[in-house]
Amino acid sequence: MSMLAAPRNRDWIGCIDFGTAMSKAAVVRCKPRTELTSADVKPLAIGARDGLRSRNNLLLPSVIYVDDKEILFGEEAEDAARRGERRGRRAFVSPKQYLSVGDPQALDDNLDQHIDPTGNYSAGKLLALFLAHLLVRAGRASPSYSPQITEMSDGCSGKPQFDS
Repeated sequence: MSMLAAPRNRDWIGCIDFGTAMSKAAVVRCKPRTELTSADVKPLAIGARDGLRSRNNLLLPSVIYVDDKEILFGEEAEDAARRGERRGRRAFVSPKQYLSVGDPQALDDNLDQHIDPTGNYSAGKLLALFLAHLLVRAGRASPSYSPQITEMSDGCSGKPQFDS
């Protein structure tokens, strides 16, 4: 079933920490903060890689690598960037930094060819792709919650959440 078609569960809120170097996610039971216990917070293994060993299953490196044929995220992007260094290639690292210290107008400018050899991507486009990838990873990491992104209307918070 698609995450968008999954039934909504108002008992859980999806939390994303889009970090400069690393990103993480969790689901938290929707209840007053004073009543929360550690059992009400479920970290999501967004760093886990299918069939591959991960340095930390709970962390996804905030790194994107654009190749001629694909876009890689996280540890795969880091690995590809190390291999590409001898060809003068670089990864798009610390994408969050583009939001805080960069010129907002520059988000739409194409990136340097050392980062994007295809000439198809701006910082803004790669930021959007990374955030989409982060949300998909969070959804896949929480199969028992069958998450989807929705707006909460039950008074728990006004922010988007993962639902099941």
